[in-house]
Amino acid sequence: MIYFGDILYKDYPNALNINWEITALCPYHCKYCDSSKRIQKRKLDEIEYCINKLKEIYGDIFYQLCITGGEPTTRFDLAEILNLYNDVFLNNRTVLLSNMFLKSNSLKKLFNDIKRKNNIMFIGSLHLDKVNDVNDFFQKASMINTYDWLKTEYKIIVPSWNIKKAKEAIDLLETKYVELIPNIRVVRNFHENFDLPIEFQKYIVLDNIILYKNKQEEKILSYNNIKDLNLNHTKNLHCLMGKQNIYITTDGSIYGALPTPACNQNPIFGSLIDKSTYNNIKNFLQKEDIICHNNKCEKECLMVIPKYSVD
Repeated sequence: MIYFGDILYKDYPNALNINWEITALCPYHCKYCDSSKRIQKRKLDEIEYCINKLKEIYGDIFYQLCITGGEPTTRFDLAEILNLYNDVFLNNRTVLLSNMFLKSNSLKKLFNDIKRKNNIMFIGSLHLDKVNDVNDFFQKASMINTYDWLKTEYKIIVPSWNIKKAKEAIDLLETKYVELIPNIRVVRNFHENFDLPIEFQKYIVLDNIILYKNKQEEKILSYNNIKDLNLNHTKNLHCLMGKQNIYITTDGSIYGALPTPACNQNPIFGSLIDKSTYNNIKNFLQKEDIICHNNKCEKECLMVIPKYSVD
């Protein structure tokens, strides 16, 4: 067997990754993001119902929750959602994505209200086409890094039309916020394809996946060198969408994977507030795994949906 996944699935082969858009609200209105077209959010009791049902279906396995949006911190009950999740899924980790538009005091309140403080990673994104005060972003990042229980990463998202501002941000980082350098990644603006300047190279991290045979021989690689294995795409591999990954949109719809046109085999299980949804998931878990028809798996947050081939 040749198996593709990420570090999560190496450590926890039966893990479930939950990507959850908990709100469509966002102060930025990025042209590539369509979350504003969806229902803004579901109520806290509906989210609690879904969390309990998912635990009932998937059982006592390892869970990773990736909270996305919209902008998750626009929900004033975000800490309550995290606390509910941690109360139900005792063996888990959480990844929280944010553009860090909140003021420092509001971010402090969020982190202070989280009860369980040993399993959370915070990923903050600096959108250079939306943020005027880069220094303020770095100040907030420095404050967040004082929480020693919190794992952090900060992305500088570079648009092709404003390389100059990106260079200024890096200059500021390297002169005034040196302590943040290990936590910084530089990425291209979403849905753009261009070469980043050479001085950004040390901040660029490739999208790594893990490959192992029989879960013993392992190798970390990126999509750029999958061809080294004589597999230049993921097409025709068995895909574990819906079984080791689900995606929940802001309107409460539950999918087997990120609902994009590229992944048109993606199962739609129903709505989190519809009882038949959970029967749909149970039935799907009994079926054979879907065969991937894409050249590249859609990547969302920290997750690549596990795939495998049978030799």
